[in-house]
Amino acid sequence: MTNIKGQLILFISLALVICGCGKPSPGFKIYRNSDMVLIFLALQDTSGIVDATIDNDNNELQLDIDTGQEVVNHIMSLKRKLFVSLIKPDETLEIKERVRINGYGIVHLTVSSPIPNRGSMSVNWTGIKKPGIPQQAGLFSNSGAFRVDDRILAYCRIPEHEESSWKISKFGVTVEVTDTTTFENLEIDTEGNPVLEILTGDEEIGSQKLSFVLKELQPHETVEVENKQKLGDDVFLVNLKVVPKNNQNLNDDILSDR
Repeated sequence: MTNIKGQLILFISLALVICGCGKPSPGFKIYRNSDMVLIFLALQDTSGIVDATIDNDNNELQLDIDTGQEVVNHIMSLKRKLFVSLIKPDETLEIKERVRINGYGIVHLTVSSPIPNRGSMSVNWTGIKKPGIPQQAGLFSNSGAFRVDDRILAYCRIPEHEESSWKISKFGVTVEVTDTTTFENLEIDTEGNPVLEILTGDEEIGSQKLSFVLKELQPHETVEVENKQKLGDDVFLVNLKVVPKNNQNLNDDILSDR
């Protein structure tokens, strides 16, 4: 019996070590698509990222976080030892900007390499979400966007889950009807910024309208949706390609998936 217990403890310990190696710290979400990288850090509205630097030699992101009471330093490793590497040895990172949305501080980075990556490789790493992050609207906007050349990576905080279906019961038989309608629309907000609106009937997040402000989109441009996906359980990402408006879509803001 003692040997069995010992083997069980050893197995659990090894499993924890293997699962933990190289993964992001709790509260982080990391997403890469080609040469664009987003890092999400769970923050209360009273906290903010006041400085960010990158150590390309060690693939580390160093963050100074103002909690409202003190400034603390946090070092985040961008290495992963198992299965796949987020950053290759010949690649270097450059920080473009720091932004805030409700619940998260976000760092936008670009990747450069002697051999450009023309593919559409993406890697999702999701850490455990820290408790206490507000779900409701706070001091900040609920979405943001990162543009590099003719591509935009837009993201938003998913609102609290809403029911995505309704049920009819007749003669003892229950029929469940789920809304799976999905469309994309480009509107203009009160400040003159283009806003991408997506209505989705995703069974996990319910039928909701998600909005993404695209401040860097010019009046003569529109966008095509390349793909959409969730990052963790509360962030929604949309990869967009910027294209010039033509005579057909000058008065037509409806977007279509490629």
